Amino acid sequence: MNILALDSATPACSVAVLSGGNVLAECFSAGQKNHTEKLLKLVDAALSQADAAGEDIDLVAVSVGPGTFTGLRSGISTAQGLAFAWEKPLAGVSSLEILAFQAGPFPGLICPMIDARKQQVYTCRYRMGSNGIPEKCSDERAVAPEQYLAEIQEPAVFIGNGALCYRGLIEDVLGDSARVMPDVLSLPRASTVGCIADRSYSGGTPPGTFQVQPAYIRPPDAKVGKGRKGM
Repeated sequence: MNILALDSATPACSVAVLSGGNVLAECFSAGQKNHTEKLLKLVDAALSQADAAGEDIDLVAVSVGPGTFTGLRSGISTAQGLAFAWEKPLAGVSSLEILAFQAGPFPGLICPMIDARKQQVYTCRYRMGSNGIPEKCSDERAVAPEQYLAEIQEPAVFIGNGALCYRGLIEDVLGDSARVMPDVLSLPRASTVGCIADRSYSGGTPPGTFQVQPAYIRPPDAKVGKGRKGM
């Protein structure tokens, strides 16, 4: 299966092309502005590097959050547009699951943390499944890191920009039982989006293109005021 995967859930964005579970190309861009414009350029670059075109893609996959509201909207709308134009199915993948996958085959608790600002993190607890895909053992939520860490009672690995932001707190609370993954692994990667989608949907059918929606967890800060119609 040939997969075009996109991620823009955090300040960085990336696009990857995979075939048969192997990464043929992956392109990155850092910075929070113009995600949509950057993604389209990265799509062109990744397809060119992989010597592929839209008609060669069997599945489009995209990270659905939690993450930055603007980034999620940009990534999902871009993925929907490509899937619709190419008449291909679209799969959504949790940003926290992506990070948990990138933590590797850790035998204990895997704790991805994405900085949610307002002194909170988006997080969820995972354990690695026998099929190589992380399995949830708690709900996704936005929570104060102090409250979250007080619930951890066993060795755990922490990954994500939220884990880096609160590294000192994690080490103070959990000591030697905690391991914080390095920053090179702390941003979701489009190649990981594609790997999870490949394992999850090979032989199966993902949801319809426009059924894939952002997983905000916490309501957006910017809301449409009373008496105004949303655009």
